[in-house]
Amino acid sequence: MAQSSQSVEPPRKPGRFSHRELRVGDRILVEVLDAPTADPAESGHEARQREHDEREYFEHCKKAYLDLKAKYETSD
Repeated sequence: MAQSSQSVEPPRKPGRFSHRELRVGDRILVEVLDAPTADPAESGHEARQREHDEREYFEHCKKAYLDLKAKYETSD
């Protein structure tokens, strides 16, 4: 459950909120329950997509750095 000083949200399943929803000072309370069954594992598709997106972003940043390197870095 994400909780801030401004509002209290209802409980959610683990991993069901974005890091963007959290602010400095927020507290997260986790209660581990015994359950007769577990939720099924999610497919690896999301993990593979996240890995691909991360690599794509890295390549974009690398290209931008190399393109701008001469402009902002001086040799001594």
